[in-house]
Amino acid sequence: MIHLLGATVPVPYPSWLNPADNTWQVTAATFVGLMSIPGLAVLYASIVPKKWAVNVLAMMFAGFSLVLIVWVLWGYKMGFGDTSIGGGVHIVNGVATQTQTSGVGWFKHFWENFVGKPGPITNSYGLQAQADSAANTLIPFHFPTATLAYF
Repeated sequence: MIHLLGATVPVPYPSWLNPADNTWQVTAATFVGLMSIPGLAVLYASIVPKKWAVNVLAMMFAGFSLVLIVWVLWGYKMGFGDTSIGGGVHIVNGVATQTQTSGVGWFKHFWENFVGKPGPITNSYGLQAQADSAANTLIPFHFPTATLAYF
């Protein structure tokens, strides 16, 4: 009787989530991060005199850390938020709709779609919801917003 209950357990992830796509996206983002911190730090440290190498390494780490914080708190939403230059996606209760960038009032909406509305993505919906493209591509993402922001 116990083994029958195990067969009725729901899948632990949503239907749109593809574990392989998510894994590859996180792996690719990690490779990019490894190029940034150790790769560029070693390159720049090898260019300057030896007495400045540690200072260059510290500046690379500090710059990367500050950009990471700004990206999570403001930058991601400025690029991919409610309005953006790529067409924009406005998400209300999990339903994504494109903001107006063409047709009547195109010039009026140009400046409000030029840069997205800054804001954090650290809420539960932003971390667990399906990622949306600001360009409204035909192929949907099969990983969460947190993975796209990490990339």
